[in-house]
Amino acid sequence: MAVFSFLAMLIYLVIFLFIIYFVISVLRFMKDKITIDKERNEKLDELIKFMRNKDV
Repeated sequence: MAVFSFLAMLIYLVIFLFIIYFVISVLRFMKDKITIDKERNEKLDELIKFMRNKDV
């Protein structure tokens, strides 16, 4: 019986660690995505300014 309880605790621990890893991975991805989105928005602003100046 002790083997089964140990196995159950081990499974819960593995699931818990996987959830923590997943959350950290999502947070890293979102941080990178925010940085990339900011850079894209700056480039779009520059393009819009260039196109406005070109038309004038």
